[in-house]
Formats: sequence, C-alpha cells, structure tokens
Amino acid sequence: MKSSMSARAWKFATLAGAVTVLTLSVNAGTSGTKAAPKEVRAMQPRATVTQLYQQNCLNCHGPSGEGGGAGTKTFLTREKFAQELDKPYFDAIKKGVPDMAMPSYGEAMSDEQIWGLVVLIREMQGRALRREFGSPRAVNGVYKSQRHNFKVETVVDTGKGLKTPWGIDWLPTGEMLVTNRPGGVVVVKNGNVMPLNGVPASLELGQGGMMEVSVHPQFRENGWVYLAYTEPAASGRGGNTKIVRGRVRVTATAATWSEQKTIWQSGPEFYTGAGVHFGSRIVFDGKGHLFFVVGERGGNMMAQELTNPFGKIYRVKDDGTIPTDNPFYSRVPADKPYLRAIWSLGHRNPQGLVMTPKGELWATEHGPRGG
Repeated sequence: MKSSMSARAWKFATLAGAVTVLTLSVNAGTSGTKAAPKEVRAMQPRATVTQLYQQNCLNCHGPSGEGGGAGTKTFLTREKFAQELDKPYFDAIKKGVPDMAMPSYGEAMSDEQIWGLVVLIREMQGRALRREFGSPRAVNGVYKSQRHNFKVETVVDTGKGLKTPWGIDWLPTGEMLVTNRPGGVVVVKNGNVMPLNGVPASLELGQGGMMEVSVHPQFRENGWVYLAYTEPAASGRGGNTKIVRGRVRVTATAATWSEQKTIWQSGPEFYTGAGVHFGSRIVFDGKGHLFFVVGERGGNMMAQELTNPFGKIYRVKDDGTIPTDNPFYSRVPADKPYLRAIWSLGHRNPQGLVMTPKGELWATEHGPRGG
C-alpha cells in the first residue's frame, strides 16, 4: 500500500495513524502516564496550534472543548473558566493525567506549543460564553459588568473628520485631543471638532500612522504635547515610529501646533516597509521622564537584540535627552546613540502603558493570537 501512495497521501496517512494510536492509548484505560507516540513527536515542530489540537486532543475533548470521548469532561463549565487554571492546564498537557490515561506531551511539544493549546482552550471557552450570554445589552442605557456599571455615549461621530481614531488625551482646560491614524489630530470641545493645524505629516502604513497623543503633566506651565507617529522615510520607502513634542494653543476658532522638537527617532536604516507592530504609547513618571514603546515590526527575535530599535520600551527626559542611568546606556553600539534610551527589551507590540501611583511601569502586549 505504501508504494502505491503519493508522498503527500502517505504523509496524511501517517498523521491519521498518529491520531489513531493516541486514541487507542487513551481509550484502553491503562494506568500511568504515557509519552505521546513517536509519530506525533515527529510532526509537532511544523504543526499549528489548531492542528496540534485536532491531531492530539479532538477525539477526547471534542471539536469545541465539549468533551465526551473516553469519558473526558467538558472545558466549558463555569468553574473551568477560572484564570488560575492556566498553569494547571499547561501542566496537564505537558505531564499528562495518569488517572484519566492522558499521555504526557512534554517530549512531543515545546512549551510554546503547549501554551498555545492553553490559549486555544481559552478561546473555546470565550466562544462558549458568548453563545450562552450573547453580546452585552444595555438596560435603560446602562451596561452592567462584573465590577462597574457604565454608559456609552458618542462624543465624536466618525463623519466629523475622523476615520480611525487611535489616541486620546485631554488638555487641563477640557479640550479633548484625538489622533486620526490616517493623519492629523483634532481638538474636540462640547461636540465641536476642529483640526490641530501644523502637526507633522505621518504615513499610514498598515497598523502605523498618526498614533499616540500625550499631554505633559505641567501643560499649564509649558504648553507641551507629545505625539508618536509613523514618519515616512526620506527615500519614500517605509517608515518608523518617531516621538516629537510641540506647543498647542487653542482659541474659540482655531487650534495650532508649533515649536516642534524631535524627542526620539531611530536611524534611517531602520525605516522599513513592514506594516505591523509600531507600539506607540507615551506616559510620564512625574520625575521629568517619559516612557514610550516601539514594536518589533514583525522582526520577532530582533526584539532581543541591543543593535536595533525594535521591540523596546524607552525612557528619555521630557526634552529628549537620554538619562545616563538607563540600564543599557553603555552597552549599545556607539554609532546608534538613540538606543541608549532603551529601558527594556524583548517586547512584541506593547500598546498599553501606564505608570501606577507607586511608580511602577505596567505594559500590555498584543500577542499573536488576538492580544
């Protein structure tokens, strides 16, 4: 039979056989934890998370986590949704569950693949929750959540000069500044919208464009507002995240941006055409510093290197000078002084950044399976 099959058909038969072997070992009810079959081990490195689930888990746990095979219970009951179960799920997959005759997959799969399966389980649970309860609905205009009740009001309609609102901050006088990813910034007050004239030109490149706006904590004294945006390359090919500041003045009839100064930008060799993962949040620490983020632009392991600007959180003084006590100040290449601003590395695409009252910097990342 093998000689009559094409190479592709034989590969499929091998995968199907691996599932059959796994199913038999589970259904047999043998005691002790078994390692996954060697046929399974051979195929794991090139399998996606969904394929791993289909090949190794589906027969017992069902296509949507509903269970049933070999007496397996569902993932979808409320008690299985608890956040603290992430690690137990990981351990069960890696080490096996002897009482349920579930084999261990620690040798068959990498930790990254096992965590991917944990995320997949959480996605199944999320879909089940939405099926059961549907989308949130307001009662008398009020939405109820686990911790707060809230209302949703439209402040600015997208027909008023906004296409993809990205960043929001408020002036102490009550005006709201809103960036528009395709380009430009608007000022909103009492429902009236006017453009902030004079802001720099940005490049909408995939996820990039005019992104963050952040008002200096001492705005009443200095008038500074900071922007993070994708600056187009001088060559006309690609762009990269740039941080600038300027003074904002708002009157009853106009809003202007002036006295622009560059706070941070990378070398031109890092202006790329990649349209993903620009990062771009800005926060202040109350001690004269600002922190901002640049994503890894799809470069993956480049985030771990001190020779490029991608996948990093940065710290500079509010005038753009770089503190000498930054952790990597003396370790970056001498011809790339802007890298002295690196505060931490190894990030994918941080787009949530906040400074707590205790002075702790918290960041959230967009992960590869939905963030």
